[in-house]
Amino acid sequence: MLSFYYGASLHMKGKDTYVIPLALQMMPAVALVIGMLFCNESPRWLARQDNWIVAKRVLSLTRNLPVEDEYIQMELTEMADQLENERRLIGGASFMDLQREMWTIPGNRNRALLSIGLMVCQQ
Repeated sequence: MLSFYYGASLHMKGKDTYVIPLALQMMPAVALVIGMLFCNESPRWLARQDNWIVAKRVLSLTRNLPVEDEYIQMELTEMADQLENERRLIGGASFMDLQREMWTIPGNRNRALLSIGLMVCQQ
């Protein structure tokens, strides 16, 4: 990205040296945002929101199988079992309870900081 601005500063003058590179970098992001408007929600997210009918429809569209197919039914059953297991493990913990647990336990804090550091370095 630095080379992009360096090249623009060599060949352009005035306001164009930063306006054009920013506009060019913004085009893929705008295309992604527009494309996201046409995407279906994740079947797992829909199931977690207890919207099983739409989750079944989206899953059948994703797998290109009819809604009544055995594979779709099996996957929805596995999804329901996994969501129930997660609810049982989390219990009545709120978001802040989970955050407190993540940041106060040294092992969890180290894992979180390592993950955040890796994501920052990736960018």
